[in-house]
Amino acid sequence: MSEKDDALVRLAGAADGFIASMRGVTPSLYVRSPSPGRWSLAENAEHTTVVIRGVERLFTTRLLAQPLATDDPARRIRDADLPRLLEDRERAIDAPEMVRPKGRWTTFEEMADSLRTTVRGVSEWGVGVTVDLRGYGFPHPLFGPMDGIQWLRFLAIHTDRHARQAEEILDQLRRVG
Repeated sequence: MSEKDDALVRLAGAADGFIASMRGVTPSLYVRSPSPGRWSLAENAEHTTVVIRGVERLFTTRLLAQPLATDDPARRIRDADLPRLLEDRERAIDAPEMVRPKGRWTTFEEMADSLRTTVRGVSEWGVGVTVDLRGYGFPHPLFGPMDGIQWLRFLAIHTDRHARQAEEILDQLRRVG
């Protein structure tokens, strides 16, 4: 299996796991924050969906028009660093303003439909791409330049991170009643 195909399979699995982490949650629990300053399940889900939508838009409009500069490989993130940077739930990462929750979807079902549609769009785009995605990329706002394969992997790891966050939010909500 190619790197691209593996990343697309991982993204689809991460999206399914993310949706499953909140399936069956009541509408009132979905929108409730476990404590001041903490995201609700709805806000967590919106952020995750908006990130994937934004990257899908960049893929379809800009990625293949931007050969990745290779003049300074030391400035690029390494593949092995992505999981380490994203999976550590002890380290809070402030979301950039453009991907912060703003109430785009009011129900779990609306968000889940949008997430599925967006992941399907990324997958269809990825399947149709015939060039080596390692040669194209754009910068991540926190991690710097990333190539197309790294972006696909980022989406899967980021989605898994927020599935774990959803589970933490649910645990907190159940503890506080």
